[in-house]
Amino acid sequence: SETTSSTATESGFCHQENCSDSPPPETDSSVPPSSATFISSMMYDPFTFVLLNETEGDVNVCNGTFCCHLQYRRLQHGSSKELYALGAFSGTHTVNGRYALQVCALVRCAGLDASSCGQEVEEAESKMDFLLEGKFGTRYVYPSVLASKMVLEQPEHLETAADGRVTMKHSNMTGGLVTACLYGR
Repeated sequence: SETTSSTATESGFCHQENCSDSPPPETDSSVPPSSATFISSMMYDPFTFVLLNETEGDVNVCNGTFCCHLQYRRLQHGSSKELYALGAFSGTHTVNGRYALQVCALVRCAGLDASSCGQEVEEAESKMDFLLEGKFGTRYVYPSVLASKMVLEQPEHLETAADGRVTMKHSNMTGGLVTACLYGR
């Protein structure tokens, strides 16, 4: 964060940690104004994140005009305190090659601070039932669900609509959720 301005740039990114500017008019009007977004790097890309502060809910996050939607229900495991966030990225990945990406990601943050979201995590205790979706500009969208200790799970349901909307639904996890992702190339 080099600039202190909270105005969005042409690419739709906001350069201040907790930008709570109203979303651009073309985004989903159901985004609650209380859900402040923040930028954090994940896999060398600047994702726009929103924290999941409730046990269950409906959240949206946009990166420019690309938006991701999540319905979730978190199944608490003991007294574990874990922070989760929904992230969106649409842009050019520039590390180890240059290619366009559109990604919706539900992630467990490495710590209990928002700045840890997007950092590497290998274990989690909280299981989650969720529906993750985004409207992609490519037909090549790869789903993944990663449980604790890096165990891959098969998404329960995956649907692709003619308009580019991809929906992944998953429940009955075998382990805690590390990340769930729709990765568009």
